[in-house]
Amino acid sequence: MIVLLFSLTVHEMAHAWSADRLGDPTARLLGRVSLNPIVHTDLIGTIVFPLIAMVSGAPLLGWAKPVPVNMRYLRHPRRDYVLVAAAGPASNLVLAVGDKLHAQLLVEFGQDVNAVSPPPIGNGKVHIFPWVSQLDIVKRADVVFIHGGLATIKESIAENVPIVIVPHGKDQYDNAMRIQRSGVGLVADTRDLSPESLRKLLTEAVSSLVLKRKLARMKDIFTGADNAPSSVGIINNVLA
Repeated sequence: MIVLLFSLTVHEMAHAWSADRLGDPTARLLGRVSLNPIVHTDLIGTIVFPLIAMVSGAPLLGWAKPVPVNMRYLRHPRRDYVLVAAAGPASNLVLAVGDKLHAQLLVEFGQDVNAVSPPPIGNGKVHIFPWVSQLDIVKRADVVFIHGGLATIKESIAENVPIVIVPHGKDQYDNAMRIQRSGVGLVADTRDLSPESLRKLLTEAVSSLVLKRKLARMKDIFTGADNAPSSVGIINNVLA
């Protein structure tokens, strides 16, 4: 809900700002060149529809109050109107790319992945790297918390790291069921998941000796397969 509200606010402000820069002050005079979400809020699209989606579990859908544009004020009406229209989607694209870069640059863990790294930030657990492979992080993890993708499951078993799964869709539910049945990980019930229950699952996964023995056994099975079948085939055969 918060992400949607922020995206809609930036989207509409981009329309208003670009229109003002190209000669039309209409939106600026109405206070729309602002990151205040209230000035962009549409009762149905920004409040009612998102709330219905959150309660019903339907896909999140929403919109904000359209930005008024008077083409008569634009210096080059046809060209500038296209630019104003494109400013909104362009701002969302910038947000998406920026979020992706942020996720790749900021990694929190106890030890450095690279031998040489920049100075840590804040409490010493945040380090900045141009890129960090998932496998390097898994190798240093006490427990892996995932939605249930097969590649991460394979890496976790190969590195003997306990798994906690919160499946969201597609094949993740099947993978979660197999992991739970084989005893190499734990599965969270998304219907009543809370910080307390998640903390309990993570603690149990880290401390369980039975789980670690089953992980070690499955790792031996993978290692002894001599690369004959594919890794996906091995996992499916063992967990089926």
